[in-house]
Order: sequence, then structure tokens, then C-alpha cells
Amino acid sequence: MSHEHHSVNQPCPSRAELAAFLCAELPAPEMDAIGAHVSRCTGCEAAMLRMDGATSITLLGDGGRESTPQLSRYWTPNRTRSVPEQLGQYRLAEPLGRGGMGTVYRAEHVRLKKPVAVKVLDPRLVRDDRAVARFQREMEIVGGVEHSNLVRATDAGEADGVHFLVMELIDGVTFSGLLHARGPLPVPEACELVRQAALGLQGAYEHGLIHRDIKPSNLMLSAAGQVKVLDLGLARLRGAGPDELTRVGEVMGTAEYMAPEQWTQTHAVDIRADIYSLGCTLFALLTGEAPFPGSGPDSFLRLMCAHQQDPPPAITDRRPDAPPALRGLMFRMLAKNPDDRPATPGEVAAELAELAAGADLAALTTAGAVAAPNVTPARLRRRPAYPAHLRRWILVAGVFAAVGAGVGASLLRAPARTHSVYTEPVLKEDPEGPYKWRNLLTKTPEKRFWQPLDTSLINLNTDKEVLTVVSPKPALLRLGTMSTPNYKIQIALGQTQWTGGCGVYFGGYLDAKNEFNYHLIDYRHVRQGPDRQYQLIRSHGAIVPCDPTMCIATNGIAGSYVPGPDSKEQILELTVQPPNVLQVRWNGVECPELISDSAARRVGQLFPTQPELVGEFGIYCHSTMSVSIARCITIR
Repeated sequence: MSHEHHSVNQPCPSRAELAAFLCAELPAPEMDAIGAHVSRCTGCEAAMLRMDGATSITLLGDGGRESTPQLSRYWTPNRTRSVPEQLGQYRLAEPLGRGGMGTVYRAEHVRLKKPVAVKVLDPRLVRDDRAVARFQREMEIVGGVEHSNLVRATDAGEADGVHFLVMELIDGVTFSGLLHARGPLPVPEACELVRQAALGLQGAYEHGLIHRDIKPSNLMLSAAGQVKVLDLGLARLRGAGPDELTRVGEVMGTAEYMAPEQWTQTHAVDIRADIYSLGCTLFALLTGEAPFPGSGPDSFLRLMCAHQQDPPPAITDRRPDAPPALRGLMFRMLAKNPDDRPATPGEVAAELAELAAGADLAALTTAGAVAAPNVTPARLRRRPAYPAHLRRWILVAGVFAAVGAGVGASLLRAPARTHSVYTEPVLKEDPEGPYKWRNLLTKTPEKRFWQPLDTSLINLNTDKEVLTVVSPKPALLRLGTMSTPNYKIQIALGQTQWTGGCGVYFGGYLDAKNEFNYHLIDYRHVRQGPDRQYQLIRSHGAIVPCDPTMCIATNGIAGSYVPGPDSKEQILELTVQPPNVLQVRWNGVECPELISDSAARRVGQLFPTQPELVGEFGIYCHSTMSVSIARCITIR
């Protein structure tokens, strides 16, 4: 990661590392080190602000809590107001809401005496071309759309170097404010709120727009009983090419409400992603929380895994009064496959019309109805406090800023939760033979070969024995060195979508040309489409010189077709007895093709000088969604 403006010579953290920092998902020393770096690096500070800005601004006073954010004991972002009291014809009053990209103020047109809302880009971001371009795009998008259920822009401009957007001032409360004040809503009212929101999204869709950040805090109910869709800052044009403002691997949205495909294909999602988010919002209105609520320092990665693989909780478990038609609609809105969802928001609105019969939205906004309660509803418990060195940046929006940080990650193993994505395998000691299992996840692996990009990340949770690796390019992570020729390796592997190779390398050594050679066994898909097939592949690998740096070269030795992955972790086991690999098993099933005579001859050709398969071993991964864990290893 590089910046045009920074004041330190040490390398800047990658966007993924900054994202993990935002979510407090790094060990304390790394949290403190990155915090110290960001406090001196204006480029990283701007990047952090952009990540915060990926979550929309929430109105203060309707359930959001304004506080001074702190990422670590070394750094607290400066949130002091640094904009003039008047911008052009608009006199600014009190702030209505804050986010990383800027602040929304209550304001008044000095000549017309008309109250308005003015969104102001944070002055610290004026040197950030991408932030300015994104803000200017929001001006164009909001200004070009007219619909009764969409917030209306009335003006935009720049004054004294400050960029601002003027919008209608809505007297009302956000859906999140309603939930904080009232808890779960009656079925007709919840359906009517979402029906009107769907009409607003349909209007945006007919103007060629996809919102990409639908959630309760981006939907407002006015005092007149009309729903308004807020914040088109992340919207993109339907059918447009790759978004130049969204980098490859960057994730845009809010974790608790993002569609499965949005985690990996932000630049290519269509209106059905908004329908999924709207389904999550409907679930929240009916139950008090999103289908997959997030809390805890590791929830960002856990949420991604849940949205992509876990079935959503049945609405009838929480709301037995939900009619069958509503159950069916929500089931389709929350489908993992976009093809299984309603095609347009208009279809959703039509199906909700009958379910919303008798709704009284005016009663939701009567005096005192949305005042913050003295006791937080049980389903809306506040997130737990963390030690000072693990405090995340507390956002007014109450969600993780890492969503916009470019974390195209998968889970190696989802931390313990009610609906686990992977079933933890039982790894037992071999009852025969002088082997002893040893846990390797006691320290972060060393980087034997690592080509960091903005989305690259290595994170070890020693308490939960979870190693998370995000590596768009091939990576070798060293776990140790075998000095004895007889050993066993057992490794548990998992990916959310199995988009790339993952496995183990072993017997690594430097040859006469000072090139690092190794054996590799990895699991990968070898055919795309509905009949996708998988193989366990054995290869010879080497780290060789490439202009201008180093790269990995591989030569195939043998392959064995194996079943596709299920929702459990996959177990790879291999037993080494010189002069060859004696046994390879995948989920307990032997793979004889990998240890055949022809494979042995091929090994002899590719490894003419290697002594008895001893040497370095570790994890191999290669994918934009690559994650692996090594749980334990036995050595004699």
C-alpha cells in the first residue's frame, strides 16, 4: 500500500491490515504498532477515513451514540469541526450525523430561510482524489433522481475548498431509531415500511441505480408517514463497467446487511443485492436484529462466512405470527443465489401490499413514540467493551468500517457460533506408532513467499486456533522444519466458496542455484460450472527469479479426483517414510494416484538431489478467497 502523502519511511499497512485494525482483529502488539503508524501517516489516516465512510451517516439522537472514536491507545481520530459556519448561501447549525467521509448538518438558506440538510466532505479528505470523486459522484447521482421515496437533493457545490451536498431536511426517524425506541414492530407496519422502501429502490433502479448499502439506518420514516431511502454514496449505475472508485478486492456495504455476492463482487452486483439487504432489514424490523447479528472483535469475518453459507434463522422461530406469505417472501429475499430472489424491488413491493394492510405508520412517529428508551431492548444489546488496545473505532452507524476496506477474505474456520459453517473435525492421535501430536498454531507463520496486495492479510487467533489468510497471489507460510525423515502431517482446510488452491508444502530446501524447492499437495477445482470437479494435486514447486522479483513455478506430478467440499472442514493427511510419501488421505479416503510408481518416478526426475524429504514445511494458499489452517502435526 502506498500513499502520495505520508510522513514516515516504514511500509504502510495494507488495506486489509487497516481493516482488521478497525475491527480489532489483530493481536495487541500489532494493534498498537499500526495505531502508532497511522497517527503519523496522513495517507493511512485518509484511508481509514474512507473505510469509515463506507458506512453511511446515521442521524444522531435516534438511537445512535456519538462518542470519541479510538482505534488504539496510540491514536484517536480528530473529529473536531473544521468547516466554516457558512457555505455559500447555507448557514450551518448543529450536526445531525457523522461518518468517516464527512458530517451532515442542519442548515438554513440565508435568503429563503428554508431549513435543509447539508452533507459536508471531511476537509481532511480534500487531498484524497478517490474520496473527492466518490463524493462528487454522490452529488450527481442524488441530483439526477426524483422519486417520492428517495431523499431529494436541491443543491451542491464547493465553497472555501469545502465540498458539500444540500438535501431536503426530513422530519422523522430512521428505521434503526424505531427499533431502538420500540423494539420489534407489528407485521403490518414492518411490511409497509419495507414496501415503501422497495418502491424507492424501484425508482432508483428505473434510473439505472443500485444502492449497495440498504440497512435500517439508511431508511427514514417521515412524520407524514412516508419512507425515504437515504445515502446514495455507494450507489453505482446498472450495467456500467468496473467501478473505477472501487478497487479489485474492495468490499462496499455494511456487514450485517450485505448480500453473499457483495463480499466478493462489489463492482458487479445487481439490484438483487439490494433485495437481499432489504430482506435483512425486514427481518430486523420484525425481530429486533439482523439475521446474522455481529458482535465481538472477530465478527467481520464471521459475518462474511454466515452470509455466504449459513441458512438464515426461520422468521417463525422469532415471530410465530408471521403469515405464510411473508415467510415465503423472506425466504426468497434472503436466498444465497441471486437467481432465487425476486427480480426487482417492484415485485417485493407488490407482494408486501396485502401483508401491509391496516398498517398505521403515523402511530410510529407520534410524540414520544421514538424517544430513546431507558433500557436497551434485549435483542439490541450494546456491543461488549474491549480492553483499550482492542477498542475498535466506534462508529455512529454502529457497524464495522472494515466493510469498505477491501477485505476480500474467507474464513479458515468460523469462530464458535450457533450456526457453524464448518464442523470441527476430531483429530486423534494415531493409536499405533511413536507419534505425538503437536499444535502449530502458537505463533504467526513466517512468510516464505508473500506478495502483498491491498487485500492481503495474515491473522492468527491463538485462543481459538484460527489462522486467517487472504492472498490473491500464491503464498507459502512457513510453520517449521522437519529434521527427521519419518513424520506425519494433518491439516484442516476450509474456504467459504473454494475459489482457489489450498494445501500443504513440505520437504523444502535450497538447491545449488539457491532456489527454494518444495513438495506441494493442494486441493483445487479443475472444472468450472455446475459440474465443477475437484482434485488433490501433487506438484513440485520452486521459488525462482522473475523480472523484476521472484515468482513461483510448479510442475505437476500426479492428481487424484476427490469429492467436492461440503460445509465441514476438509482434512488432508500425509505420511512420509523415505524415500517417498507413503500415504495421502483426503477426509479419511486414500489417494493412491499420488503415491503410485509413476508419481515416484516423476518425483525422482524433479527432485534429483533432495535428501529424504526432510526440510521446511508449511501452508500453501492461492486465491482471492484463500484461507487455511494447520491444526496439528505429528513427528517421531
